[in-house]
Amino acid sequence: MEAKLQAYVKSQDLFLPEEKILIAVSGGIDSTVLCFLMKSLNFKFGVAHCNFLLRGKSSNEDEIFIKKLSQQLGVNLHLTSFETTKIARDNKQSIQVTARNLRYDWLEKIRNEYSYDYIATAHHLNDSIETVIYNFSKACGIRGLHGIRPKVGKIIRPLLCFTKTEISDYAQSKQIAFREDASNATDKYARNKIRHHVTPALKSINPSFEQSAAKTIQNISDTEVLFDFFLKKIGNKIIKEENNISKIDITQLLEYPAVRTVLFELLRPFQFNREQIPQILASISTQIGSRFYSATHELLVDRTQLIIRPQKQIKDELYYLQTGQTRLALSGGKLSLEQLKIVPKQLRTEASIALLDADKLAFPLTIRHWQKGDWFQPLGLKGKHKKLKDFFTDRKLSRFEKEEVWIV
Repeated sequence: MEAKLQAYVKSQDLFLPEEKILIAVSGGIDSTVLCFLMKSLNFKFGVAHCNFLLRGKSSNEDEIFIKKLSQQLGVNLHLTSFETTKIARDNKQSIQVTARNLRYDWLEKIRNEYSYDYIATAHHLNDSIETVIYNFSKACGIRGLHGIRPKVGKIIRPLLCFTKTEISDYAQSKQIAFREDASNATDKYARNKIRHHVTPALKSINPSFEQSAAKTIQNISDTEVLFDFFLKKIGNKIIKEENNISKIDITQLLEYPAVRTVLFELLRPFQFNREQIPQILASISTQIGSRFYSATHELLVDRTQLIIRPQKQIKDELYYLQTGQTRLALSGGKLSLEQLKIVPKQLRTEASIALLDADKLAFPLTIRHWQKGDWFQPLGLKGKHKKLKDFFTDRKLSRFEKEEVWIV
C-alpha cells in the first residue's frame, strides 16, 4: 500500500515530500488509514476534525478518538465544532450541504493560518465510482462522469488509487482501530443505496468492476480534456467580447455538429442551464428579440448574434434640463447645452451632437430612455415622421442597445 500511494502521489503531482499536508479526519476507516499511510511514508502532516454535533454521544466519542490518534501519531491536531442543525435551518440548506460548506471553509482557514500546503481528504476509488453512477442517474453531461478529481486547487485525494477492500484489508493487517458511523449502514442516502445495491450488482457481472471502472473514468477524463481543447478553439472563433458583452455568431454556431452541446458549453460560464438550450435554438429562426435569463446574465437572440451581458435593470430614469442649465450628469455620461446666436453656415454632423431650433424648445427639457411609439422628424424626410424603432433597425441596433439610448 505504501509503495502504491507513493507512486500515485508522484504520478498525479499531488504534493512534494517536503510539503506539509492537513488531513481531514472523521475517525472512520478511510481517513484513519490515510493517516497511518502518511506516517509510514514519513510525510509531514497534521490532523483536522470537525464535530458537527449531529450524533450526540457518538460525535463526542469521535473527537476523543481523534485526540488519541493524533497523540499516537505525534502530529498536530486542530479541532472545531458547529451547531450544524441550527446553521442549516437558518440558511435554509440541507444538513449535508451545510456540513460540507462548514468543513471546507474551516479547513481552508486552518490551512492558511498554520501554513499547510494542501488539504487531504480520504476519498477512495469506490467513492469516485459512486459519484459517477449518481451523476449518470441524474442525466449529467461528460463533466459528471470524470469522478472525483485527485487534485483541485489546494484539495488533494491521495487514496483515489485504492478500493474500499484494499483499505479494509490494510486496516485489518495493521490492526488499526477506527470509528464506525452507523449512518453508513442505512439506505437513507442515495450514495449508500449505490454502495449497498448497485455496485455489488455490477461486481456480480464483472468481478473486476472497480478496476474496469477506474480505466473508464480515466478514459472519460482524457476525452474531457480533448473536449475542452476544441471548445476553447470554437469559442475563440465565434465569440467576440467587448465592454463586458459577449456576442456569439449564429451562422458559425449552426455549422457545428452537436450544436446543442456546443451552445450549452459556450453559455455554461454565464450560468445558463441545459434545459434552456433547445428554446434558445428554436428562437433563432422563429422569435428574433427573445430573451433568456440565468442567475447572473441575460441573453438576447438578435438577427445575426446571440448577445450575452450581465443582468442589469434599465431604470425608468427621468432627468430635466432647466432653463439656463448648461450641464446634466446622466448615468453613464454627460449632456451639455450651448445656445448659438446665429445658425452656423456648416451644420455639424457628429453622432454625439444635435442641433435644435431654440424657438421651438419648451423648457424644462425631458431626458429619458427610448419608449415604444417614439418618433422624430429627420431633416431629409421633408416633414415626415419616422419611428425611432425603425431608425434603430436601420442602424442595426440590438434590443439591448436600443434600451440604453437616451432621448431628449
